[in-house]
Amino acid sequence: MRRLVFPEGFPAHPHIVIFATHTKRRRMLFDDAFDQPKPAVRPALPAGTVIDYEIGFLFNFASGKSTRFDLEPVLLFKRGPYTEYKRISLQSDRALAYLQPLDDALYKDFLAFSDDRLLDWMTNTGNRFIRNHSGTWAHVSAKELVNLRKHYRDLLEKLWPALNAWPSLFVLKAGRFNNNQQQFVKLGNDAKTADASVKDLDSLKAAFSQLGKNCNDCHELYRIKKS
Repeated sequence: MRRLVFPEGFPAHPHIVIFATHTKRRRMLFDDAFDQPKPAVRPALPAGTVIDYEIGFLFNFASGKSTRFDLEPVLLFKRGPYTEYKRISLQSDRALAYLQPLDDALYKDFLAFSDDRLLDWMTNTGNRFIRNHSGTWAHVSAKELVNLRKHYRDLLEKLWPALNAWPSLFVLKAGRFNNNQQQFVKLGNDAKTADASVKDLDSLKAAFSQLGKNCNDCHELYRIKKS
């Protein structure tokens, strides 16, 4: 701490002394540990948790988002002769912990569909959006919508080989996805051919409509008994 020296002519008060502190902070022990950004840690289930579910993916063309599309994780719980379906959010660490069975590479690619990652991409690429107090967001103009749909297509292209071999895939083109209504889809040779023509979400949706004609045997309805 040092005493301030008033310039000549400054009307200093005889009973007031002003002190200033040095702005440079002294380094503390282990300060170096805080200089480096902490690596992101994947959310994990508590130790000893039994993984009694399978993971599926839902191509949601009836999403409430302004893009009208989302790729969502679905948990499948076998309950005797029935199957219970639970969609989970990509915005919650507690929910993301249930994706623990996914390998790191697939998890990272899939997480690109989360709101945080999408908004980071929009910010970094100059695409405008609005967000309200509840956390929901929307693109500003048709230009952003076109760019978002192209971005979705690029993200899906990275995931397509894994999704092509994934056993539990669903598509929702209208209505709600729940325990009483699911539409299974199987990506086979037709999907590989369709992939070459998928340029945006509209052509992807059209490709799924065509796929549905060839996989009626994959569609199945499950009903959960009410307790």
